[in-house]
Amino acid sequence: MAEVDVEKLSLLPEEMLSFTLSSIQRSAKGSHHGARIRQLALKGRSAIKTPHYIANTSRGVVPHVSQDNLARYCNVAGFYVGLEDFIEKQPPKTPPIFSIEPQNGGSRLRTFTGHDPDPLLILGPRRFPPVDIPLTSTNSNKSLAICTSVGFRSMAVEFYVDAARILRPDIVLGPGDFVVGTKVSVKRADKMGDRTTFWIREILAEKERGEDMTVFAPILPVPLEQQKWYLDALVDEFRDRIEGLYVMDAHSVVDLPEPLKGLPRLAFTNPEGPGEVLRQTSLGVDLFVLPFIGKATDGGIALDFMFPPPVKTEDITRKAVGINVWDNELATDISPLQAGCECYACTKHHRAYLHHLLSAKEMLAWVLLQIHNHHVLDQFFAGVRASIEKGSFEEDKAVFERFYESELPVSKGLGPRIRGYQTKSMSSGESKKNPKAYNNLDHMAKNLENNMADSLQECAAPDAGFEAGEFEEHGMGEAEKF
Repeated sequence: MAEVDVEKLSLLPEEMLSFTLSSIQRSAKGSHHGARIRQLALKGRSAIKTPHYIANTSRGVVPHVSQDNLARYCNVAGFYVGLEDFIEKQPPKTPPIFSIEPQNGGSRLRTFTGHDPDPLLILGPRRFPPVDIPLTSTNSNKSLAICTSVGFRSMAVEFYVDAARILRPDIVLGPGDFVVGTKVSVKRADKMGDRTTFWIREILAEKERGEDMTVFAPILPVPLEQQKWYLDALVDEFRDRIEGLYVMDAHSVVDLPEPLKGLPRLAFTNPEGPGEVLRQTSLGVDLFVLPFIGKATDGGIALDFMFPPPVKTEDITRKAVGINVWDNELATDISPLQAGCECYACTKHHRAYLHHLLSAKEMLAWVLLQIHNHHVLDQFFAGVRASIEKGSFEEDKAVFERFYESELPVSKGLGPRIRGYQTKSMSSGESKKNPKAYNNLDHMAKNLENNMADSLQECAAPDAGFEAGEFEEHGMGEAEKF
């Protein structure tokens, strides 16, 4: 399991969030960045040793696993929740998440999602990764473009700030003017900085009214020189009122202004595999939201890697970072998903059973895969922290990159059905994301009738080379006598 303190932080300082440095290893001699070990401590929650990951959610929960099983079999330190997942009702109807009564005067968000009190809840405007927004629906000076289960729409920044106040997450992401799916011009980068400055000022004004908010400010995914005015505002105007930073590009954490370097850094960079996570860790990222965990689970991939690698080898054949449980070769394989893994799936079941469940489209298959894949990441980050403490992180990272492939294997089967809020159509002639579950019965009956007619015709027509005498030999030319 990952290293997460289980005792509550009753002796924390008066400030809401504490982020203390334990160790740092420079990525190169003379560099100003590197992998670092810190402890993120929020009052009333369990402390998190970083580097670590935050579980990604869909509509507030980790897909496939119920909250009780997640707490029992996984050691998740925190959850990221996108507000757009809950904005499904058109005005004047109020989304149910805003009307639920919080338990013991606590967080509406935690009550609605049903998570335990220990893990952090982080609220942002959009799910991750976000669906690309069409050019006809983009951010404006006072609103964010979002994708809901009932289509694209705009969400006022004022509404998002009010939602953060009502839902009371542990950490709220300050709204940023991000462009998804298109290249950012210099002029657009200037507008991004201006809008984000105004929006951060708006959410911090709500905090100054006495609201209990822990705010992470965005670093824009553009070169630092193109957002200089915004960074100056973070340092001069907002520094004493923000508790952390979040980034969309890992290189944004390099060469930050000195007053911002001590803040925790949460990355929404969507790495394709653990190798990219290690490279971003060496840049100084502290926390990750990792969609590839859910992508692997949906694709029937069981993650199979550890850090540092178990054996240093010079073999040119690199090991895959996951196994495709759809593979028919696993039908009789009674070994665990990962050798030595102590997760529930590996200690109670084997590869052949998981292969059978996937082939039968049983929901339990994805439940067990999700539990296993989160456990692998727990162990992975525990190994990363131990390596940084030993001072061997850069060497271990190089060995890892030689030992494992860089990306997940390609899935050979169909996962759960894709939902509308997970993707969008790019053109009118695009094929459906999900295969047909049912066919037209009349069409099937017509095909059956044609097949039967063809079969009867083949049986009725004798071979052209069949002689008449051969009929008589078989008794087919004689009249039956009574």
